[in-house]
Amino acid sequence: MDFSSKEFQQAKKAVLAAGQAVIDIYQRESKELHITDKADRSPVTEADFKSEEIILNFLRPFNYGLLSEETDEENKRLSQEYVWIIDPLDGTKDFINQTGDFSIMIGLVWQGEAVLGLVYQPVQNRLYYGIKGRGAFLEEGRHKRRLQVSDVQDFSRARLLVSRFHLREMEKHLKDKVQIGELVACGSAGLKIGHIAAGEAEIYVNSSNKTGEWDICAADIILQEAGGKITDIEGQKIIYNKPTPYNPRGFVATNGYLHSRVIDSLRQFAYLLK
Repeated sequence: MDFSSKEFQQAKKAVLAAGQAVIDIYQRESKELHITDKADRSPVTEADFKSEEIILNFLRPFNYGLLSEETDEENKRLSQEYVWIIDPLDGTKDFINQTGDFSIMIGLVWQGEAVLGLVYQPVQNRLYYGIKGRGAFLEEGRHKRRLQVSDVQDFSRARLLVSRFHLREMEKHLKDKVQIGELVACGSAGLKIGHIAAGEAEIYVNSSNKTGEWDICAADIILQEAGGKITDIEGQKIIYNKPTPYNPRGFVATNGYLHSRVIDSLRQFAYLLK
């Protein structure tokens, strides 16, 4: 692995510029978002496409592979050591519903492993980022702090992050059978994982087999560098830049201390993946 601070600086410029464009659309008076449905029936807006356009313009000069939620240069990326993995607007439903819980995410992988990640929440001007071997940080305006997961080791004190719009069966199991201390509603997979990295929650489980690599790549390295852990629901390491760039066994993100116990408690519910 041999990448310099140039990648981080350019990716930071990209998420900030994309974030401003998204905010301009989010705050405009007409509130017309030009929403359409993708093949999987999930919504996409003009903000998704505008954000992606800006990000790609910043990142293309590196000549790395590119994988985005809206664009997949498969023929090129599969032969590249370095690949940018991008979610131009994570939390589109929250964007549409004006909750503020949406983010722009850029990850960089090397030989299938996340090595750089940025998750930017434009409404709050919060930038989470992590660089392999160099730590994870949160910037809020001029303030910057190093991220560290909590040391919670008891389910009764743990906070489980869930969607505002639905509660999956695996989440219900953790709540009812394991007796998780608190459920916290939050949008955007990247922001949920960012909250764990910041010590503001301990567990996030996504049992869907339809999430893409772009949903977690950027946040993966942030969480790792903050001392946490992310795997699929069987406890296996997540590999990026696959020919089919989805997470067929979902994913589990925790503060690390609770990870093996969460995985053990979910094993009997693998059939719920959908």
